[in-house]
Amino acid sequence: MPTPTPTPTPPPIPAYTPAGLPPATRGALLEGMERIYRELAEDVARAGPVCILRGVCCDFATMDYVLYASSLEVLYLGCFIDLARVRDAGKLCPFWLERRCSEHAVRPLGCRVYFCDPRYAAQAPEIYERHHRRIRELADRLELDYEYAPFLDFLARAGGRAATPGARAQVRTCT
Repeated sequence: MPTPTPTPTPPPIPAYTPAGLPPATRGALLEGMERIYRELAEDVARAGPVCILRGVCCDFATMDYVLYASSLEVLYLGCFIDLARVRDAGKLCPFWLERRCSEHAVRPLGCRVYFCDPRYAAQAPEIYERHHRRIRELADRLELDYEYAPFLDFLARAGGRAATPGARAQVRTCT
């Protein structure tokens, strides 16, 4: 009787260790992302979207929304949260607790730009693209790997779970 072929496991998640991510690079990552996010907040405020606190923005299935993120955004998030311990919430954002974001201060670019306000819908893509380009440039300057994938796939990989078939996501932690 032939031996069954084991189900492939997701590849191990490479981790930045202090030796793998020099303190100066870690500091430059944090400083660069915080500057981008601060200037993004100013752009979004100027655009004036209104949030009525419905709490549905993180319910990706209901909103028919796929949140994408870059590996740099996930690396930044990993500087504050142990991504390997993030719960699997299916198609909901795992940080969506009691209809509110539990990690609002360190959320990815897409979360910071997304609003249900229809008056803002035409402005959001340009704001997103401008700041996403800056994140890509930061990755290049810091010589860090760059990938762009569904956010939930990055989190699944970080937790050792399989990502969406065909998705490529590389997750590193900042510690």
